[in-house]
Amino acid sequence: MCAANRVYVLLRSWLEAHPERAREQQELLAECGISVLSDHERVGVTAQFLDMACIPLEFVDPRLHLQGFESGQAPVIVNFDYAFGDQAGVVGEQLFRELRDCQVRSFSIMGKAGSLVGPRGSIMLPNYLIREGTRDVYDIPNGNLLQASDFEDLEVYADGPMLTVLGTILQNDQLLHSYRVDWKALGLEMEGVPYIRAVHQALKLGWLPKDLRVAIGYYASDSPLIPGESLARSLSLQGVDATYGLNIALLRKLFHQRG
Repeated sequence: MCAANRVYVLLRSWLEAHPERAREQQELLAECGISVLSDHERVGVTAQFLDMACIPLEFVDPRLHLQGFESGQAPVIVNFDYAFGDQAGVVGEQLFRELRDCQVRSFSIMGKAGSLVGPRGSIMLPNYLIREGTRDVYDIPNGNLLQASDFEDLEVYADGPMLTVLGTILQNDQLLHSYRVDWKALGLEMEGVPYIRAVHQALKLGWLPKDLRVAIGYYASDSPLIPGESLARSLSLQGVDATYGLNIALLRKLFHQRG
């Protein structure tokens, strides 16, 4: 495991054991333009707002390569925590409605998914999405910004669709194998189509620019076609490097291609 990623993982437990330092961290985050929108409506989704013009570059992970970053053109990043299934579409619709008068430049999905092509801890980069059952196809506007070349020292699978399902309990090996053979599906997840559907709707309504950049990537939390590699077995630390590797690649791409 990468040393920097190990620090990120251990930090959460350390802050829980030292609440006084957790309060110190929250004060520092506020000073750096990072704020948290609590889950007031109890929908299970919180959000963070990051004003990159206020964040000192010495506090930023050096892997983002932000040396010489121009703070005058710094974006504000809105990050939503994990939404569940079709809830993602509602979150996306409301987000784009509220930001329709702002200069939204990109939209990204970073998630975990079951892999049909590789082991746990690998990365999947779809070039379109399929809704299970209907076989409806959803293209990614302007293509997926993420490419396999954006990753180092990670196993990456691209050039295929992700399968959006209603739930993992409804799947079986025969069904998943058919999607892998017929569609060359990379994996299965639950939020991709609702999010992308919301993006297409917002584009049609004129709430988003036509040159919107969309980045989608998943790390494999399980491999349902491999015996013993289902969600029933804990991922433990096996997905840490993939998680932060995907995060780093996403942010690096956005910062250096923001136009």
